[in-house]
Order: sequence, then C-alpha cells, then structure tokens
Amino acid sequence: MDKASTVTDNAPAAPASCADRSDNPAIAVLDSRLPLQGIQIQAWPDGEFLIGNAAGKHLVAGKEIALIIRALCAAPDGAQAYARYAAQGGRLAEAAFLTQASRCTAALALTPSPAAPPRLFFRRTVLSPDRVAPFANIARHAFVLPWAALGVLAALAAPVLAIAVFGERLAATWLSLDQSIAAFVLILLGAAIHEFGHAGALVRHGQPAGAIGAGLYLGAIPVFYADVSRAWRLSVRARVVVNLGGVYFQAIYATALMLLGAVAGYPALQMAGALSVILALTQFMPFASTDGYWVLSDLLREPRLGKFDAKLLRECRQGDAAGREARLRLAYQLCNAAVVVAILIVSFRHASGLLRAIADSYSTGIVSDTLRQPSRWLSLVLLCFLVYQLLAVARRLANNARSRRRPG
Repeated sequence: MDKASTVTDNAPAAPASCADRSDNPAIAVLDSRLPLQGIQIQAWPDGEFLIGNAAGKHLVAGKEIALIIRALCAAPDGAQAYARYAAQGGRLAEAAFLTQASRCTAALALTPSPAAPPRLFFRRTVLSPDRVAPFANIARHAFVLPWAALGVLAALAAPVLAIAVFGERLAATWLSLDQSIAAFVLILLGAAIHEFGHAGALVRHGQPAGAIGAGLYLGAIPVFYADVSRAWRLSVRARVVVNLGGVYFQAIYATALMLLGAVAGYPALQMAGALSVILALTQFMPFASTDGYWVLSDLLREPRLGKFDAKLLRECRQGDAAGREARLRLAYQLCNAAVVVAILIVSFRHASGLLRAIADSYSTGIVSDTLRQPSRWLSLVLLCFLVYQLLAVARRLANNARSRRRPG
C-alpha cells in the first residue's frame, strides 16, 4: 500500500499581488484547472485530514490546506476560490493562498500514486483494474462468514503443516531439476495469489480493485504488487484487513499445496507450499515496507512511521503530541536497526559457509552437501538485500548532509 504524502501549512507568501493576476502564468494555469473534480476529504488523527483524488493519490494535510482544497473544489477560478476560503475562516492572504492553491492542484493532479514499491526494475502492469475486478469480486467472498472462518482455519494450518508435519522430511528432501522448476513456478503463482488477496479485501470493503503488476526487486528478485492506494479511504480496521488479505490468501494456497503434495506424493508441491509459508510469514516483519509495516502503521495511526529525517531527534524533546509521535517513530527506527543487524549477522554466518562450499567445490570438483541446502541460498539473497539497503540508507544520509552544507 502506498504511503500518503504529508503537506504542511507553513508555506511562504508569494510576492504576487491581486493586480498582477492577469499577467501571472501560474495563476492562469490554476484557473484552467478549477474547479477540482473527484476530491474526497475526510478527518484523520491529530486534527489532520486525508485528501484523495479520483486516481487514488492521497495527501495528509492540516486544516488550512483542507480549507484551501475545499474552496478549489467549489469555485471556477482562483479569485472566487479565495473568497470562499476567506469566508470559511482562512488565515492566509490572497497571494499566499494562490501559491498554496497552485501547489495543491499540482499535488492532486489526476496521476495515480505509484503502485509499485521503490527499487523495482522492469515493472509492468500484468492485469489492469478491469481485468482484476472479476477475480477480486470472487475473492471478496473469502472475507465474509462462513467462508472467512474456513479460510482462517486453512491459513492457520499452513505453518503447522510446514513445521510440525513436513518440516523434517522437507529438510532432507532434494528436488530434481524439473521438480525444482515446478516448485519455483508454484511459488510465483502463490505470490500472485497474495496480491489477489489484497484486491479481494479492498473490494469487500467497498473500494474498486487496482491494477496488479510485476517486476524485479533489486534487479534480480521477481515480485508482484497490487495497487491498493484506495485503502487510505477506509477505516483503520478495514485497512488492517486489506493489509493482511495477501498473507491470508497465500497461507490458504500453501495449505492446499502441502495437502495435495502429501496425497499425490509429489515433493515439489510440498516444498512449494512450505516455502510459500515462509514467504507469507516474512510479511509480518514490520521492519521493511511489508504488509506487517502497514498493519503497524495503521494500528498506531502513524502514516510516517518509517520516515527518518534530521528533525526527528529535535522533535523527540518536545512535550506535545508532535513529540510523542516523534518518540514513537524513533523507537520504531531503533527496533528496525536492531532487527536488521541481527538478521545481517545470521545471514552472514550462513552465506559465508555457502561461499566457502562453492570455492571448495570449484577447486575439488565435488559438489558439497552445503550447496544443496536452500536455507544457505536464501541467506545469501537476504544478505545481498540487506547490504543493498544499508548502502541506500548511507547514500541518502550523505545526500542530506551535502544538501544541508550547500549555501543558499
């Protein structure tokens, strides 16, 4: 799900005056865009407002911005919009109002929020919203009793089957090449079904389904994504259901694979089901932009939970609501750092053994049993992912430091 942007009310006044309206091209552009269409405004925690357009793009803004946008929705030009804004108790002068109005209309232009996660290469829309809708309409029934009760039982059975029943057996099972390819395809199918879970939950709560796309995360890992940006218009409870809908569907799929594999005696089905359970459980980690992050963000009513900036430490010293919010975000960041370091250490230990086994196999020509352990390869992928993330964070901090030192 996409994180809402944040707009503040502290914008500098523009030097333009009422007399230069006809000669100001920015004001002419503003007038051509009014009145704004398809804008929805709803109350948000801490006195803020959630503002969204018809394409699913959303902003979290203060009262002053909400007043400005309400005026822009009801007036055919900037002058009448300012009159409506002033009548509603707006505090800005006309020049400052027009500057903020131009920014708001640009921010709410009818371009959808990016549905794909960042650092996703070769991303393509696989299914348009119109093609997703029929499947989402079927999937929504899994969120309605009595089907929801059966689905929850099937989803809870997935980790039990993966660990208690098949765990030891699968750890000692090695797949042939054709079965490994089949297991990989089945895992990718489970990742796609995960996205239909999000879409079905969204439709269940009265919002239209968005597109489903695919790409390569970090240029190497195939992933799917679903546009559920309209979930911002739902209640906290409904957003949590949408966030968990993907894990719910993926766990049901994994249970079906493992049971079918046990009946048919086909190890690839059982292996694909067990690995699908692992992938589903990783979504509960709130320390990356996973479903677990958005669940925690919604439950804490903090849409900027993962954002770290230089002002955060200063805001933590404040005694008001902003200070409490900053301390919550800082606590999340510290927990995030601790988990990342722990995973980095464990992954390095496992991956280093794999790299030594590769070197030994290359020099001796004998394939080591270590190379046949999927956990070692997963650790190597995870290690590369974490190193990439740490480099990205370091680059972002360096860019911020350079921008603060730059004069002017």
